[in-house]
Amino acid sequence: MMEKKFISLKEIENCPTFDHYENFMKLGRGSNAVTFKAEHKIINQVVVIKVYAKFKRNAELMEQKHLEEIKKIQNLD
Repeated sequence: MMEKKFISLKEIENCPTFDHYENFMKLGRGSNAVTFKAEHKIINQVVVIKVYAKFKRNAELMEQKHLEEIKKIQNLD
């Protein structure tokens, strides 16, 4: 079994990548990612942010899997 590191609510609130967002709320955690709800500070839009777990092994394989999932989600529009 692969070890995974999931981001916490506190970590996402303090992460510079998400500086444009506020009012984070954890929606749930699946087998590979944590999903948060947040508000964009400038445009006041509510968004859902999915942060994938960091795998300690087979990183390249998991990255490819996540990229394929993102492409599928983008095609839902």
